[in-house]
Amino acid sequence: TLYQQATDALTTLPSETEEEQQNFTRLQEQIQAAMDTLRHVVYVPDPPLLGDLTTLDGAPQASLLLAIDDNLFVLGSDQKLYTLQKTQKTFTLTEEGPFPLSSSPLGAYVNATLTFLDSRPGLTLFSESVITPSSITFSADQTPRAFHGYGDRLYLLVKEKGDTTILRTSISGTTASSSSPWIKTKTTNLGMAVDFTIDGTIYILLQDGTVIQFVSGNEAAWRLGSVEPVIQNAQAIWTDTESAYLYLLEPAQKRLMVFEKETGVFVTQYVSDLLEGATSFHVSEVTRS
Repeated sequence: TLYQQATDALTTLPSETEEEQQNFTRLQEQIQAAMDTLRHVVYVPDPPLLGDLTTLDGAPQASLLLAIDDNLFVLGSDQKLYTLQKTQKTFTLTEEGPFPLSSSPLGAYVNATLTFLDSRPGLTLFSESVITPSSITFSADQTPRAFHGYGDRLYLLVKEKGDTTILRTSISGTTASSSSPWIKTKTTNLGMAVDFTIDGTIYILLQDGTVIQFVSGNEAAWRLGSVEPVIQNAQAIWTDTESAYLYLLEPAQKRLMVFEKETGVFVTQYVSDLLEGATSFHVSEVTRS
């Protein structure tokens, strides 16, 4: 790449005297700035704090981030449900639980019902202060990877037998209907799927950054644009019905990437050290956070 060529050329310059070292540093910074511009990099060195769960009694860790409308909820490692108070930038206890979360926590809101992966492993529903295990469970050959709600239905990304499928179930209060496969036709193996998002259309994210679009259960001829550096270990994807964009999280490279949803064209990438340990995220385009 041009960046590598420029960096290699820079190493041939003398850097023995103080003046030469200053010149080397200046050129290095100029090359990096030019590459950041070409790569549409926006650095976010100190993003504002929305809230800190660990300030509560027992210092619980966040196990699962959930969003419904404009509200953010967190299921803590203490198996309790908390609500973010945005003005005060604090979390308040919403429900004592306990919520018997799986060791790989997954969950989503469907209407006003909280659905989550329990320790059986299976699907449990929480509505009007009642926690109810459903009849939906997963075998040793099945690994649930993500849950998302759309309308009154819950969609589940489940890895099985070297591939991955989408299951769909209807949710009403604390009742879930039997799940059924949603994907009708596809050509891409989804064995490396890590997450998905839904706005009527479903976008499935593979670990290498590939995004597969499904329309009415059928794989579509749609592809994501290229980005530098190349995506190697994507972890999460997000959009909603109001957004014109797809957001991809890659903690290993400390970045959140933005693509046009209609065309797949790359727009920008936000880089922050705080993203390095991120496991999930939610976007509010209204408040730009």
